[in-house]
Formats: sequence, structure tokens, C-alpha cells
Amino acid sequence: MGYGYSWGDGRDRAAGVQSARGTLRLWRCVREPGEPQAVDRLEHKDGFYTASADTLPGPAGRTTLGFAREDAVIVGIRYSDLFVPSWSCALVTAALPVAIVVLNVRRRRRERFRALGLCPACRYDLRATPDRCPECGWTNPAAGDATAG
Repeated sequence: MGYGYSWGDGRDRAAGVQSARGTLRLWRCVREPGEPQAVDRLEHKDGFYTASADTLPGPAGRTTLGFAREDAVIVGIRYSDLFVPSWSCALVTAALPVAIVVLNVRRRRRERFRALGLCPACRYDLRATPDRCPECGWTNPAAGDATAG
């Protein structure tokens, strides 16, 4: 089963999104300039629809990792199709949550090391020398400049 959504003005342009067989199809069609209004291929209903997955078109030409683009002019109407595999949509939408988790894990580790009195750069025990790490030379900006005055 395939699903889709389409919209347009009913005369000069229409666009839509379809999903079937693990592929997302973004399409649009625009009446060529000077084409008579008698061409009625752009008449459609706005909104959601369902269709058999076999009736929804797939990329006719060569694809690269499932991505494809097709352009055609048929009876005075320019058609543009962009095919995007579903896995790429999942990958893109998963990037932000993964980044948030990674940043939170790093922040928690820094807080835990700071609470234990360890150097944030090399994890050396700073309980004896909280101003400066004798192992890597890291200086604690919160401790102030020990050489001044």
C-alpha cells in the first residue's frame, strides 16, 4: 500500500509527496508557458490518498543509493520527480537526537570528573594541586592566576 498527499491550484501547478516500497517520491508538475488551458492533467483533489504500491511510479532510470531525479515534458506539462530512499529520511531525522545524546554524555562525564577532583584534560588527580595539573599543565581558570601579585 502506498500513501500520498497532493496540493495545487488546479490549473497551472500541482505538487505532492508519495511513499511506497521504501521510497519517498516528491513530485511537481507545472503547465508550460503558452499551453492552452484545455489541458486538464493538473486537475486533482487536494489532500491525502492511498493507492496500490504497484500503481505508484518508481524511478525509471539509474539510481545512486536509491536516489534519483527525473524530468519530462508531456503534453505541455513539465513533470519533475525526486526519489529519496526512506533510510535516508530516517538517517537525517536521527542526527539531532544522536547529537543531543552524545553532548549530554560528554557533559555528564565532565561533571563527574570535576566532582571527583580530576583534571578535565588527562584525568590526573588534582586534590593536591587544584590550581594546575602537574601531568599535562592544565590550569584551572576558576582558581585564578597564582603567579599574579
